[in-house]
Amino acid sequence: MTGYHIRRSKGPDLYLSPYLGEGQAGSEEDVVIKSDAPLDQRQRDQACIAFYSDIEYAVGQWIMDKRYVPRLLVCAGVFLVVYFFGSLVVRDPIPMIDELAVSIIVSVVFWKYLSRRDVASAIAVKEKGLLKDKASDMRVEITPALVEVENFLSHMEAMEHGELADKIIMGALRFDWQDKSLGSELLSYARVHAKDTYEWYEKLPVKKHPEILSVRLSDAILEGKVDGPLLGLLSTL
Repeated sequence: MTGYHIRRSKGPDLYLSPYLGEGQAGSEEDVVIKSDAPLDQRQRDQACIAFYSDIEYAVGQWIMDKRYVPRLLVCAGVFLVVYFFGSLVVRDPIPMIDELAVSIIVSVVFWKYLSRRDVASAIAVKEKGLLKDKASDMRVEITPALVEVENFLSHMEAMEHGELADKIIMGALRFDWQDKSLGSELLSYARVHAKDTYEWYEKLPVKKHPEILSVRLSDAILEGKVDGPLLGLLSTL
């Protein structure tokens, strides 16, 4: 499994883990993190923290998907039990509306309870432990080609917000992707950790009213809601 360390001239470095991609949570392969230079102890610690956080998220999603059907069936049973109990035992002037409302509320509460129980289950805890052990033993692979990605980010970080927003909206940025898996992990990272940036990415390319959207994007970058350089890099995928 391969992750990436991307250095940034402004703001914190990017630590892209391999766990956010679909079907990755259950893997027990050795972990490699690519970087343009060796990592010092602080950077290794930051990488472990980032990877551990993604493991928690990924295993949570994995166990939720794994237990989806049983959880759905149990909650459907709870809904029916509460509904028929209210219909047959409790008398009120508007029975159907009240029973439906109570049944839905109880089912939603029970769904949340089962979800939390699944995430804290023995199988989930064991999977997290195995993956974290692998992540803590990650091997660094020096990859000089990542300098091109870092230089591209630095170039965009030096731009004015308005200029960067215009180039993103107009699709004027270009980057030659040599490592497709890096692009995939950047997308996964943005989807989980930079949701506003990812929402803008999904709007691209813009075909209607680009001038208006460019102004809105510039404001969002200025306010710190959107990571402009990251969005610019994503727009070249």
